[in-house]
Amino acid sequence: MDTRKLYFILVCIVAGFGLAAFWTGFRRTAPRSTGNVMPTDTQITIDKRTDIPPADPAIVGHWISCDKPGWHKVYYDDYDENQQLFWGKEWDEADDVHEYDLLFHGNGWFRWQRYGNLIREYATMDNQDIPIHHAFVIEVSLPDSLVYHDHQYKRIVYHFSREK
Repeated sequence: MDTRKLYFILVCIVAGFGLAAFWTGFRRTAPRSTGNVMPTDTQITIDKRTDIPPADPAIVGHWISCDKPGWHKVYYDDYDENQQLFWGKEWDEADDVHEYDLLFHGNGWFRWQRYGNLIREYATMDNQDIPIHHAFVIEVSLPDSLVYHDHQYKRIVYHFSREK
């Protein structure tokens, strides 16, 4: 066999292995899309603009219900400029709903805003963006705990602890 052909074949084999190694490394580090664009277990950097109001840092975070440990609520500082509210989401694993089941800004997502001791939430839906309003009166807001009750039904009290 001609020496040039042998070198050409050898270069092609080495290039093939190099391409395969590159592709394998790229696929391992590339984010996987599960329908959930903002999972809570990843670090997301969002450019801060000066015209967007700041979200309340006492509320922003991942909260877990003390009474129903599978119920999660996440309050983001991601601002919806159209509605002038912040985004959040919730899911209850006791209902066999997990974070990765939520479609981006669909069922389980809500927009929120804090007004004094009141948190207003506007739930969204997969099919249409028709906000469903809920209001909660904050009773306790500490770095690791959040307690509030339903605005209309004072006996319905919710206790949350911050996810670490």
